[in-house]
Amino acid sequence: MTFRNFEIKVENLNFIRSHDFYINTSIKSAVLEKLGLSSSQQTHSIKTEYVLKNISFTVQPKDRLAILGGNGSGKTTLAKVLAGRLQPSSGTIASPNPIRLFHHFENMFLDELTGFESVLYFGQILYPKHTTTSLLEFCESFSELGDSYYRRIETFSSGMKSRLALALMCFDLTDYTIFDEVTGFVDASFKQKFLSRLKERDFQNSGYIYISHHRDEIKSVCHRAIYLENGEIVYDGSIEKAIAVVQFKGTDVNESRI
Repeated sequence: MTFRNFEIKVENLNFIRSHDFYINTSIKSAVLEKLGLSSSQQTHSIKTEYVLKNISFTVQPKDRLAILGGNGSGKTTLAKVLAGRLQPSSGTIASPNPIRLFHHFENMFLDELTGFESVLYFGQILYPKHTTTSLLEFCESFSELGDSYYRRIETFSSGMKSRLALALMCFDLTDYTIFDEVTGFVDASFKQKFLSRLKERDFQNSGYIYISHHRDEIKSVCHRAIYLENGEIVYDGSIEKAIAVVQFKGTDVNESRI
């Protein structure tokens, strides 16, 4: 198989999740059981659901793809499957290069390390081919944390942690990267700085996937979108038409928060 014409190829992807359900026969029996005054009268059942169903799409080199959909539509699950953090129930994913996923990074740092030490630690994992000095200098400058860069993470606010994480993310964007709701804690000016970095970067035949509920954010950095509904692709095309579909269906896609 040749990979020259695409960056990611997904075919007939399914992800099925099983849930255990324990249902009390009445509110009274549930309360009595919690109080230890009666034995369990629960009924047990197992329910399976398709979180992702028959997902197929191709990402071309330098594609800047948005994944849209309401809460629970399968966006983050798809991101995790593409990045190899979850195994699909069936289907195939082909990619010639690693796929990085950045999401929910507010808890990624260790409180006892400084910002400087955190960059040093994650740099060895994320960018082993780059010089440590260039990474440290870039993150200090880009994050605009000032002297706080050398303080312990436990003193950082959520916004400061986000600034440091975003600096780490966009130091080198040559690998295909998925960004999942990464700008929620930063102010408007720093968000714009990050988005400008994405748009101006030479991607060297590599693009990204961007997940967000913010319309202006999506439109500024993506030209194509996939819209998910109940784990299925219901639209794949231009970002303008995708947002129109979202608005028609009433999904929560907001203007950028300030």
